Formats: sequence, structure tokens, C-alpha cells
Amino acid sequence: TEISSDDDLALGASASPTEQVSSSPPALLALFDTPAHENYQPSTSSTSTFRRCNDFQSKSSFVGLVNQAMTCYLNSLLQALYMTPEFRNGLYNWEFDGTGENKSIPFQLQRLFVNLQTSNKLAVETTDLTRSFGWDSTEAWQQHDIQELCRVMFDALEQKFKNTKQADLINNLYEGKMIDYVKCLECETEKNREDTFLDIPLPVKPFGSNVAYESIEEGLKAFVQPETLDGNNQYFCEKCNKKCDAHKGLKFKKFPYILTLHLKRFDFDYQTLHRIKLND
Repeated sequence: TEISSDDDLALGASASPTEQVSSSPPALLALFDTPAHENYQPSTSSTSTFRRCNDFQSKSSFVGLVNQAMTCYLNSLLQALYMTPEFRNGLYNWEFDGTGENKSIPFQLQRLFVNLQTSNKLAVETTDLTRSFGWDSTEAWQQHDIQELCRVMFDALEQKFKNTKQADLINNLYEGKMIDYVKCLECETEKNREDTFLDIPLPVKPFGSNVAYESIEEGLKAFVQPETLDGNNQYFCEKCNKKCDAHKGLKFKKFPYILTLHLKRFDFDYQTLHRIKLND
């Protein structure tokens, strides 16, 4: 499936706040942050919302996100999504129906992205977005799993995108397919099923090892390395009608348009019985 035409990508073609674009959806008119200049006069041109936004931009550097307390993981995710033109463009093209502004995740994400693209501030707040998650002030002091947060956010967006042109945006960009299989090592009969994925949880180091993988490629090879089912863990093969040694593993069938790798940097130290973060 074609993701978008060249014209469709125009809105999100650049993350730079100095980029000017010829068109934008009317739903974005109310999203912009208050101009920093007191003598700011909005353009009377009817060309585009984005062109009017650029009237009050005086810098070409990127804009950061304020860390509410312990939300650096959230900021990393938001910046990664913002710097993905295809995702940003699809979000910009979604039209807000005007109801439930404070609880609408896609609307607040639109607003945040526009502020990242147009604000004269060094960093912009994410509190309106996290309030749309249903968070209170205490949530900002709790560490959340970034992979889980990304999936929850994508689920919320897909719910809002139903019956719109953006209905398949997440799947078209991020969904891949893999085969989960078990193969008998005696008769070589293989049983498998097809699964979809939006990201790949990639171990940083082998289980029980103190040495990390040297590259993403090495980590991916380990991810698809089959597990041998033997001894007390043998697989019952229906064709052989007995328990047999077997290989159990995963195969990639189709990679997504954008491959998301989740590095599993947290491990469990069996000596201290504490969860630790891997920094090598």
C-alpha cells in the first residue's frame, strides 16, 4: 500500500521550524502557541496556516520539551515521532471535531507538534498532552515503560482515527509480520502462525551474560535464533506421534515501512535481586 503521495507528504516533509508549506488542514488554526513578540501582527494572507505560523519565527534551531519530573522517556518518544515526517503529516491531516479538547490525545499531540515546529521558546510543555492521557501530577514522578507507552498512545490514536483517512496510518507505517514456528528435528514438519508487530523488543545482551551484543545486527540475529526444545522440554510431534527434539523460534515475513527497535536496557541482577539498567 502506498503510504502517501508527494503532495500529501509536503506538510510533514521537514521538521525544521523554518520550513514553509503551501497548505494545511483548517483544524490546525486553533493549535498555535501564543506568539512571543508583543508587536506580532498576524498575516492577512489566506495562503496557509503554516506560512502564518512562520511569520513569528525568528530562529532556525529545533525546540526541546520540558521534563515535567521524570518524563525524559516520554520526551524521547515524542521527539522521535515528531521527527518522523510521515507520522507527523498524517497527524496534521486529521481533523478535530471540536469536542473533548482536553481529553483528545490526537488533538493535544497535534498542538504539541505545531508548537515544536513554530515556537520561539527553547522548550515547550507537555502537560496538556499528559492530561489528555488522564494523568495527574503524581504520574510525572513515575517511570513508565516507553514501549508500553508507545503502544497505548498508538491504540488511542487508532481509536480516534476510525472512519477517517488516517484509519490505517499506524499499521501502514509501523506494522510488520513475523512467523512464530515450531519445527520437528526428526521429520522436519513445521507448525507456524503469522503474527503482526509494531516494534521489536531487542535484548542488549544474552541472558545470563555480562557481555553485551556489539551491534543491532548481532542483536537481531540473536532475536531470530531458534530455541532447542529437548530433554524434559521436548515437543510432541503429531506426525511422528511422539515427543521429539524441535526448534522453536521466529522468522520475519515482512518488515514495516518504519522499523521500531525497542532496546531492552533493563535486566535483573540475580545476585542483588534488583532490576538494573544496562549502560554499555
